[in-house]
Amino acid sequence: MERNKKKINVYAIIIFALAIILYAIINPRLCVIKKIIGIPCPACGMTRAFFYFFTFDWDKAFYFHPLFPLIIIIVAMMTIQYFKKDLKRNKIFAGFYIAFSVIFIGVYIARMILYFPNVAPLDYDYNSLVGIILKSLKII
Repeated sequence: MERNKKKINVYAIIIFALAIILYAIINPRLCVIKKIIGIPCPACGMTRAFFYFFTFDWDKAFYFHPLFPLIIIIVAMMTIQYFKKDLKRNKIFAGFYIAFSVIFIGVYIARMILYFPNVAPLDYDYNSLVGIILKSLKII
């Protein structure tokens, strides 16, 4: 029973990963968060980075998000962690996740300082829901 549950979870992860890849190929420029509030999220550019990664355009992939390779490492680590219930490893993984989060937020802040609000993918979306409301109220 437990083994079947693990197989189902692995298949769900694989299907989810393939859906994300397909989404990135079909529409690499749609960000739900940016479409609602107009401000880019910390992962902004990640979809386009993977799109260019899968089309072998490495320069553009790193331009759109320099941390996209870490996502591959995180997914691999989460998969390993899922199958190996070792407490020592869980502490190592927890430390890595914390370090990854700090790096991710640091890179986001640096990119926002350098590129926001005029350079894609960190540009402001004036046609976002919040942008439209602010325009209608004549705030922007």
